[in-house]
Amino acid sequence: MKEGAIGDVAASEQGGSGSNGRTPDRPRALVFMRGVGQDPEFPDLVSAMLERDHDVVLVAQEHRRRASTAGADLSERYPRLDHVQMPQRRDPWRLPASATRRALDYLRYLEPESEDAEALRNQAQERAPKLLRALPHLPPFRWRFGRRILAWILRRLEAGLPIAPATKALIRERSPAIIVVSRDAACDPEAELVRSAHAARIPSVLVMTAAELTDPGDVRDVPTLTVVAGEEQVNEAVLTHGLPRDRVAAVSEASEGARGPSPAEVVDAVDQAALAGVVPRPPGRLLRPVLWLLTPLLLLLLPLLRPGATLRAIGGAPKRVRKRIRHARRASAHKRSLDRKSRGQSAKQEKLARAEAGKERKVSRAVEKQRKRERREAGRRRARERAEHGEATTPAPTEAGKEQGQ
Repeated sequence: MKEGAIGDVAASEQGGSGSNGRTPDRPRALVFMRGVGQDPEFPDLVSAMLERDHDVVLVAQEHRRRASTAGADLSERYPRLDHVQMPQRRDPWRLPASATRRALDYLRYLEPESEDAEALRNQAQERAPKLLRALPHLPPFRWRFGRRILAWILRRLEAGLPIAPATKALIRERSPAIIVVSRDAACDPEAELVRSAHAARIPSVLVMTAAELTDPGDVRDVPTLTVVAGEEQVNEAVLTHGLPRDRVAAVSEASEGARGPSPAEVVDAVDQAALAGVVPRPPGRLLRPVLWLLTPLLLLLLPLLRPGATLRAIGGAPKRVRKRIRHARRASAHKRSLDRKSRGQSAKQEKLARAEAGKERKVSRAVEKQRKRERREAGRRRARERAEHGEATTPAPTEAGKEQGQ
């Protein structure tokens, strides 16, 4: 399995047709798979896509690299499978994005239908911003309509937050035809593939199993198409996760007791979505450039709003710089080693080529000598034959001729 990082795809892109290195009969798909434990159905889906000759790129978070064990098994069967590690978000908008998501999680579990999720609500309350913890006790947020208004505002703010540079670089460099994610990836606070895909006008497909439909985790960004197993699960996807009914497709359930949809039919749905190319207008497309222009103001307010996190970020800056320098040095040393190996291999190949050329010259000279020897032998044989033929045709002198001669 080929493995790389964001920005290290130039060499792998060469050799393909077109500007993005993708041939028309092999559509490229970015598949966000967190690991075999979190996404038990995705290895079968990836295998089905590779069997259909799709160009699949597995994407995993950099800090979850060890959890993605399914890629090792898939790489043994499919050597052309590509794998990319997406680094963690470190831009200034990381802290507002994290605070907004934690606030939305807390407001979700405050709803009456979430009373059975006591443990999840306590966990969300511990992770929620301190200011938000006091709002549900004050009017108008003490009532349900007030919390819904606040959640609506936070959702619009979250949709308009600038996208992580690493995610945009991944979409720009890989140039996929479609993005496939699981429910865990869609709910992951650090996964912004769906939002960045919609911003780049690329369709996205969310694959959900029966167990994931009953999980109260909120789907952050509504994908272009959601695939579930059976018509009954369409209602669960609409009611539990708030997905639009016209963007939910039902396929048959996988055989052998699997919990998810059939991989073959999911691949058919992915192909149809990629060919259709219909991408809804992403929410927050007007707010995002405005917030991006406010980045200098955010840099000034972060020390006041989050002094502890700012001090930790400043204190960890030298460590990150040293880590980047070590990484650059290792990359440079690796490149020099590859250059030395390539030069050594080229010199060895040149030496072997010279030896082969010398052997060919010796063989050609020997062949030429053999030809000359054969021509000389042939000339000698012809001369002997002519001499023998001439003696046989000369008449013997008669007695009268002898007397006249005398």
